[in-house]
Amino acid sequence: MKFRIAGIVFAIVVFSMAVCGCDDKEKEDAHASPVLAKVNDSVITSEDFIVSMQLLYFPSERAKYDTPEGRQSFLKLLTTMELFYQEGKRQGINEDPRMEKVVENFRRYLIYHAIITQNINSETIKDFFQRNFFHVALIKIAKPEGANEATITKLKAKAEKLLGKLKEGADFAKTAQKYSDHPTAQNGGDPGPITFTGGWPIEVLRAAGALRKVGDVSPVIETPDGFYIIKLIEPYGNLDMAGLTDDRHQFIYNSLLQQNFKNYATQLQMMADVKLFPEVLQEISSRTVLDLGAGSVPSVAPPGVPAVDRGK
Repeated sequence: MKFRIAGIVFAIVVFSMAVCGCDDKEKEDAHASPVLAKVNDSVITSEDFIVSMQLLYFPSERAKYDTPEGRQSFLKLLTTMELFYQEGKRQGINEDPRMEKVVENFRRYLIYHAIITQNINSETIKDFFQRNFFHVALIKIAKPEGANEATITKLKAKAEKLLGKLKEGADFAKTAQKYSDHPTAQNGGDPGPITFTGGWPIEVLRAAGALRKVGDVSPVIETPDGFYIIKLIEPYGNLDMAGLTDDRHQFIYNSLLQQNFKNYATQLQMMADVKLFPEVLQEISSRTVLDLGAGSVPSVAPPGVPAVDRGK
């Protein structure tokens, strides 16, 4: 489930303005929150500003706007989005009945998202990271597709020879850079913190879980796609989130979201009466009714859900 912060800011800011409607003059008088900006007949209050700022998850995004100049820039962004909303109303886009369905779908997503994120904060993210992530470096000797037994035997011998050099004191990172077929070779075989839900070969994950001390090196591990040697850099519970890139923060956050989704979905499905009608789906799938065609309503998708390309 991938989503970028820009998508969150744009989509939810637009959505919140459209639904909450900061387009009446009375809001300025009725709302206790100080007014930060006027956009024609609409206002943006400090509450609007704070809620929008709270949507920023990544440290670099928060840092970008957490200065006097940054807050001014963010306020300008909100006024620009309000102008787009007002222009959409002027063009009558908000009157398109399909827009109501888009808004309703978005509202459903926000409710779903509120449920699976209601217990997520900096402490629960850190705890999840400590309990589920560990840090290893790796060397991979890849098996070519369709390799015969003789080739596989040679590749395994190559991996065993590298393991012998490592045991004799060869530098793991330099060995990975020189011999590894894995994309992490250029980083000395270091993929950063990984998790058991990260899509790694199960054989590698099992071997990683068996390593106990920092610096321990595994035996040669055979998987369907090659031979691996891994080195423990940091075990569970010893990792520090400081210094992680935004991509890694996003991956950790998404991993926690996936776990929450699975847990909630399991509980809800056990208590509910759900029936599927695959024959009906199969029938309508062959009809043109599913061909939405091009239209004035954009393919708006909530964060994490890819938009439909109506042009294909």
